[in-house]
Amino acid sequence: MPTQLLIPALAAVADPRGRRGIRHRLPGLLALSVCAVIAGTRSFTAIAQWAADLPPYLLGGLGADRGVPSESTFRRTLHQLDADHLDRVLGQWAAHRTAGWRGLRAVAVVAAPVPLAIPVHSDSAPERCARPAGWGQDRARVGAIGRIRCGAMAYRIEFYEDESGRKPVLGWIRDDLDVRERRVLGTAMREILQQQGVGVCGTPFGRQLGGGLFEFRLRESELLLRVFCHAYGERIVLLVRGYDKGADPSAKRQTREIAEARRRLARWRQHHDQ
Repeated sequence: MPTQLLIPALAAVADPRGRRGIRHRLPGLLALSVCAVIAGTRSFTAIAQWAADLPPYLLGGLGADRGVPSESTFRRTLHQLDADHLDRVLGQWAAHRTAGWRGLRAVAVVAAPVPLAIPVHSDSAPERCARPAGWGQDRARVGAIGRIRCGAMAYRIEFYEDESGRKPVLGWIRDDLDVRERRVLGTAMREILQQQGVGVCGTPFGRQLGGGLFEFRLRESELLLRVFCHAYGERIVLLVRGYDKGADPSAKRQTREIAEARRRLARWRQHHDQ
C-alpha cells in the first residue's frame, strides 16, 4: 500500500484531540488503524498488537515515527472521530487507488471478506454486554467506514470425532473452560474463524503449521488459547485439538499439542479418504 498516498489523504481528517499532550500524529495513527483492519484485525487491542509487531522502518513509513500507540490511545482517539467524515476520506482514497492507469482499471482480488472499517464511536450501535471485553464490546461500537467484500460465505465449523464417537475439542470447550472462556472462544470462532477460515493465518489470530494444519490463536487479557484446525471441502474448518496455552506456555507443551493434532488429522484423513 503506497503510504505516500494514504497518509496525505488521512491528513484531511480533523484531529479531535486537544493540542496539548499529543504524542502520536493523527494521520500516522489512522494509517496504522486502516492497515491493521485490512490485515484482518477486528478490535482496538488487535490493532495495537498488529502495530507493535511492525519493524521500525514500516512504522516510520506509516507515519508512526514516535513509537507504537497504545491500545487506549487508539480507542480514545478513534472514539472521538467524526465517522462520516472519515468514511468520505477513505472512500475518496480508495476510489483514487482503483481509478486505473493508462486505461487499465485496478481490481483487488481477495479470498475472504475484508472490511475496510475501523472501530469508531457509533451512537446507533448498541452495547452488547454478552460479548467478551477487549474486542466484543469494541465490535458492538463499530461505525461503518466503507466495506469491500468479495461475497464469500462464512466457513462452517466441524469437530474432529475419534473412533469411539467422542469429539475431544467440543469436550474440552464444555468441560475444561469456564463460562467466560467459552463465551470468548465462541465469539472469536464465530466472528473471526468462521468468517476468514484459513485466512486468519494472515492476521495475528492465526499461523500456518504446514501439512494442512493451522492454529487459531486467541489472546484476550490473561486468556491464551490455541485451537488447531484443518480447512477442507466447501469452506469447512475442522477443529482437531485445543488447549489452554496460558496454563502452560512452554515450547515443549506446544510441540506436544501440535504433534497430537497432526496424529488426529492423519487419522481423520485416513477415515475421510476411504
